[in-house]
Amino acid sequence: MELATLESQLSTFEGRYARTVGILYAELDRLEKEIAKELYRLHPDEKHKEGFHRAERKAKTSQDAIHDKMQQGEQKTFAPSDELRNLFRRVAKTIHPDLATNERERAYRTSLMARANEAYKNEDMEALERILYEWEHRDEKSFVEVPQLTEANRLEQKLLQIKARIKEIETRIRELKQSDLYQLMIKVEQAELEGRDLLSAMAKDLQYQIQSAQGLLDSLKQQG
Repeated sequence: MELATLESQLSTFEGRYARTVGILYAELDRLEKEIAKELYRLHPDEKHKEGFHRAERKAKTSQDAIHDKMQQGEQKTFAPSDELRNLFRRVAKTIHPDLATNERERAYRTSLMARANEAYKNEDMEALERILYEWEHRDEKSFVEVPQLTEANRLEQKLLQIKARIKEIETRIRELKQSDLYQLMIKVEQAELEGRDLLSAMAKDLQYQIQSAQGLLDSLKQQG
């Protein structure tokens, strides 16, 4: 649940960043590409040619990234209620793949867990209830296999699987919290507590850089 919550919060913040700041970075990169193009026109040598191609690649990367984020549309702030958290925790404890006794059951549990994660991120309690109902009314006979391990061995195997999964989750959470996106999100949230809008301040600075870049581009276009 901690990992799912963190991933959803970062996804929401990333969309907000893209619409407020990212789109301006993409515009600045586009202008810098045009500036490099004009410089190459005025100075058709290898140095300026490489500079233009480098700026062109950067602008395309920025545009592709911002396009993907803008396509996702506006996302509401992810703030799961205690009721939603408790339901998700209950579902996860019931259907988690690490509780499977054989591969057939594991595949079914994995499918349900993926749906549960998506429902949690969408704050869809009805979907979580349906998943729980589907599990509780499954045909248990269809998942029975001839046991090849003793009960003790099965328990030991299950514990090893759970420990491995916990380690994976802890590693992923640590990676996310070390990311630049997470660090920026924390700074933005801290600034908001102090009554400041850090993203708006960043956007304002970028708008100034865009104006300067546009002025330089217009000047270069007049040369020839």
